[in-house]
Amino acid sequence: MSWMALRATLAIRSLHTRGVLVFANAIILENRVPLFAGYGDDISLRGRPEEGWGKLIDLGIDIIQTDWSALLAHYLGRQLAFPVRAT
Repeated sequence: MSWMALRATLAIRSLHTRGVLVFANAIILENRVPLFAGYGDDISLRGRPEEGWGKLIDLGIDIIQTDWSALLAHYLGRQLAFPVRAT
């Protein structure tokens, strides 16, 4: 685990202990600035969702904002072994 991921994990755990849900934006903006450590839509859509959305989930993110909710739901359904419906 990288230093940045470890720091994020500790911060997320701290928020969870206070009952706070953690939101991450997986969308890459037009200026190409990654909004959450580079774990997001771009890498997920290139066929490696475990390296994008999966990393966000592994870090403890509760809510993932994406323009690709159907694909994220499909990935989650595969990971959780049951269908998840995008909203």
